Amino acid sequence: MTYVFLTGWLILPSCPLRQYHFVNERLTWHEAQAYCRETYTDLATTESMTEINQLIDTVSSSGYNSEVWIGLYNEIDWRWSDGFTGSGAEYRNWGSREPSFMNADEFCVGVRSTARWHDMSCLDKGPVICNNGTQLDPEFIYVNEHMTWPSAQKYCRENFIDLPTVRNEIQI
Repeated sequence: MTYVFLTGWLILPSCPLRQYHFVNERLTWHEAQAYCRETYTDLATTESMTEINQLIDTVSSSGYNSEVWIGLYNEIDWRWSDGFTGSGAEYRNWGSREPSFMNADEFCVGVRSTARWHDMSCLDKGPVICNNGTQLDPEFIYVNEHMTWPSAQKYCRENFIDLPTVRNEIQI
């Protein structure tokens, strides 16, 4: 998928507004970022509603009415709560079409009754499984209390060892 993009740069430190340039070329996000860094400063960023309106006005005044790239992005690097990086740390048991990042806040993982994993909001609440063993010999404890992922992590660390780390199909 390709989009046109905006580039932005700060005029002067004493002037809070940014100047945006509309570049009507179809590039990938990474191509747009490289172009903007070579030609201007970088892809557009905004820090206020005034700057967002200025950015929208720049696009609208060019007669363009579709999506444009800006400087925000996310690169996911799934990590285990206990910091495990040894053999099996890369094991994944995602459900069909997961991780989906359907919502912009799905950065934690839950397990369905099918034993398949799905990404979900870290602020969703659900029952908790804690590990009270070691990484090589885990002992899973079910806690029938609904918590968010950060609360569950804190609870498991305070009362047991940590949230579970799953290294292979046998541990599911």
